[in-house]
Amino acid sequence: MNKIKKTLSAFLTILLLVSAFGVTAFAEGGNTTLTTTIPCTVTLQVGDHGKVTVDGTDYTGNASFQRDAGTVVTYTFTPNTLYSVDKVIYNGAEVTSELSGNTWTAPALTGNAALSVSFRFLGGTPDPPNTGDDSNLSMWLILMAVSALSIAGLVAYDNKRRKKAR
Repeated sequence: MNKIKKTLSAFLTILLLVSAFGVTAFAEGGNTTLTTTIPCTVTLQVGDHGKVTVDGTDYTGNASFQRDAGTVVTYTFTPNTLYSVDKVIYNGAEVTSELSGNTWTAPALTGNAALSVSFRFLGGTPDPPNTGDDSNLSMWLILMAVSALSIAGLVAYDNKRRKKAR
């Protein structure tokens, strides 16, 4: 009974590996080849005023993507107008000095990884702050016109009241 449990446990472990890591096995001429694919998650922290592009996909803010272990990933950093790349940190180590222009190629993935990038203001007029207010200009102009008319009405009323008081 104990031997059956061990055999069943080993079988289930192999089955789990096959389903989790995409293990492929095939035999050719008496040789067996086993290929595994181990997914790695890359976590990005992209600072305000720029983006990171990986394989044609743009990332901003906090994001992540997956690649297989052994994959070499190239990152392209694109700062907004009047900004430049400030610091790039990969797995806790600053790699800013290793950039070629605004591009950096990381070593082949061996596990999960983390990359953060910050951007610095160069001068001139910076991007307006993002307040999260998506109202349009026409609504703002209407509100300003109503406010101006209200003030004009109050002034006219006050002038009329003062003339009566004399």
